[in-house]
Amino acid sequence: MMKTIAAVLLLAAAVSAVPSQRHIGRIVGGEEVEPNSIPFQVSFQTKGNFHFCGGSVMDKDTVITAAHCCTNFRPNDVKVVAREHDFFVKSGDKQAVNVDQIIYHELYGSAGTTTISLELNDKVKAVSLPKKDKKYNGDVVVSGWGTLYAGGPSSNELRAVTVQVVSDEDCEDAYPGMIDETMICAAAEGKDSCQGDSGGPLVQGNTLVRIVSWGRGCAFAGYPGVYGKVP
Repeated sequence: MMKTIAAVLLLAAAVSAVPSQRHIGRIVGGEEVEPNSIPFQVSFQTKGNFHFCGGSVMDKDTVITAAHCCTNFRPNDVKVVAREHDFFVKSGDKQAVNVDQIIYHELYGSAGTTTISLELNDKVKAVSLPKKDKKYNGDVVVSGWGTLYAGGPSSNELRAVTVQVVSDEDCEDAYPGMIDETMICAAAEGKDSCQGDSGGPLVQGNTLVRIVSWGRGCAFAGYPGVYGKVP
């Protein structure tokens, strides 16, 4: 049974990204994950069951995603699906909830984060939130249902890929004047988020390091993915 929820979108500030440059994220170079092995991952879908963005469970009442995921939708156009894995396989584990209200954070720019109030069952687990001002390095994992390459077909199953955090200097060199202190870059050869992954998690262990936000193309050499701060 679909439950109705109130949605509150808290949107972090971010610089503008040229739409034609950005994948609205899916996973490139990754692998299908075991069903429900990323228990905090959710899918944002239209009422027609079209997936358009990812998100993460923050607690039993709240889901976080990218703000720009919702700018073209009214609350009654959108639902959030938890414990989704394969869009074409029916599962008693899936939990779909409606969105009642969208509230934009005062710092919202062209991209950012949103939080959505939910009533989740006990099979849905929360992601750990990052420590304030902690810098993350090394391997991180991004997941979603996005396209397998820029302009390509999307995945029906949840996929994930490991990438590495890029230095602030290299991130700024890739996108001169477009990076601020709320953003980090991450990349690996032939690996990236891509169209449809926006709003999904970038994690280290079980910690939500950042939110999939923007970038140029998908796995384009010299252009890492850009990830927005968790508020």
